[in-house]
Amino acid sequence: MREIQEKIQALTTAYEEQLEGYRTIQEMASKERDLIAEGQLDSLIELLKQKKSCLDQITECEEKLQKLQDTLVRHFDVGQFSIPKMREVAPERYQHALASLENVISQLIPVLETLEKQEQEHESLLKQYGTQMEKGLHFSQVSRAAKAYSRKNEPFRKE
Repeated sequence: MREIQEKIQALTTAYEEQLEGYRTIQEMASKERDLIAEGQLDSLIELLKQKKSCLDQITECEEKLQKLQDTLVRHFDVGQFSIPKMREVAPERYQHALASLENVISQLIPVLETLEKQEQEHESLLKQYGTQMEKGLHFSQVSRAAKAYSRKNEPFRKE
């Protein structure tokens, strides 16, 4: 059953590539926030193009991932892709490979959660920016004012 071992390894490698791509996007997101705050829309558009290109590469991998998952689901007869279920029924010879796959996926989940939060924050910032542009204020001025206001209104602390 060397073929199944190779399929598990190929799936692990594909997820590692996705993880690397999402980490790259995560790095871009930090720059994205700064560009929004500074009102550098031209640079932001360029960064978003790079980000889209990276996402396109990740998306291209999805079909390959699905085929590999389907192969493993059929082989282990588990009904749906579930590493814990596969590990329950898999012979010992597959356990290490499945554990490696599980490890990569477990690293991927928090990265995706962070990206989702960043995207929500950026969407909110862009809405604020648009509102402030309509009012004729630059976003960084509004941001500084909001920060100053929040510091003023912090509850007194006992030392």
